[in-house]
Amino acid sequence: MIRLFITPLTLLFCLQIASQNLVPNPSFEDTIMLSNGQPGLDTWLNTPGSPDYFSPYYQPPFEAHRPPDNLRGYEHAYDGVAYFGFGVVDLRIVRDKEYMQTELLDTLIAGRKYEVEFYLSLADSFHLALAPEDIQVAFRQDLIPDDSGNIVRRLSPAYASDTAWDATNKVGWEKFHYTYTALGNESVIVIGCFKDNSQNTITNVGNGGELNFFRKGSYYFIDKISVQAKDTTIGLAENSLKTQIKLYPNPAKEHFYVSYSGSEVLSHFRLYNLSGKLVSFERRRTNDLHEFSIGHLPTGIYFLEVENTVGQRASFSFLKSL
Repeated sequence: MIRLFITPLTLLFCLQIASQNLVPNPSFEDTIMLSNGQPGLDTWLNTPGSPDYFSPYYQPPFEAHRPPDNLRGYEHAYDGVAYFGFGVVDLRIVRDKEYMQTELLDTLIAGRKYEVEFYLSLADSFHLALAPEDIQVAFRQDLIPDDSGNIVRRLSPAYASDTAWDATNKVGWEKFHYTYTALGNESVIVIGCFKDNSQNTITNVGNGGELNFFRKGSYYFIDKISVQAKDTTIGLAENSLKTQIKLYPNPAKEHFYVSYSGSEVLSHFRLYNLSGKLVSFERRRTNDLHEFSIGHLPTGIYFLEVENTVGQRASFSFLKSL
C-alpha cells in the first residue's frame, strides 16, 4: 500500500498555495534562445519603449548586457542572476518613457486584495532620480500595444508604493509595495512613470557617467516582481469550503474525484506540482461531482486549489501513483 507522507515542507507549501505569485518569470531567469544566439524571454516582450534585459548569458558582441557591470551601471541581481531596466526620464526628449508589462497567470477577482511587490535600484550611471511616488503600478484587462515609441502612458488609476523606499539609492535594492483591491478581470500589470516630466519631482543626485544621456536621464533596474492574493490563506485549520469538499481516491493513478456539498458554484480549479508550477489536467463535471484526468502526470505529490464564486479557497494534497 502506498502512503502519503506530509512533511513540514509540504505543510509550508500548503500554507503558501493561496498566495501563488501571479507574475510569470518574476525574476527574469527563464530564458529562451533567440535566432541571433542570445538569451531572450517569452514573457515581458510587449514592453512599450525599449527597456533592457540584463543576463550573464549574453555572448559577444552583447557582453555589455551582462550584470553586474553593464552598459547602464553596476548592480548585482536582487534574486537570481538576471534583471530588467527601464528609463523613466529623459530630459532631452520630454515625453520619453519606458514601461514594463506582462500578462498575469490568472485574472484578478473583484474585491480581493493583492500584495504587489518588486525591487528597484537607481542605475548608478544616471544623474537624476524621481520621487518614490512618481514610479507607479497599474492593472489592465489587456496589454498596451507597443505602437507609439516611448510616449507617456497616462494610465489611471495608477498607484505608488504605500511603504517608504529610497528612489535615490544606487547601491542595493529598494522594495516597492502596494496593497491593491481588484476591480475584477484585470489580467495585465504595467510598471513605470505615468506622468509628464513637468509633474515629476526630479532630483539631481550626480556622481554618474559622462554621457549626456546619463546626465539628462533617470533609469531604474527592476527585479523580483510579484502579485499575490492577500486575503485568503490555507492552513491546517479547515475553512468552510474545505469541509464541503471531498477528494478521492488518494493516492490516485489515472483519475481522482471531487465531490461538493456547498451552495456556491465552484468556479476555479488549479493544480500545482511540488515545485509550485501549474500543471494541466482534464475535468468533467456531473452535477456536484468533478472528475479529473491525471494519467499523463509524473508520479509525485500535487496540490489542488479550489475556489468558489464568493472567493473562498481550499487546497488539497494528494499523491499521483504509478
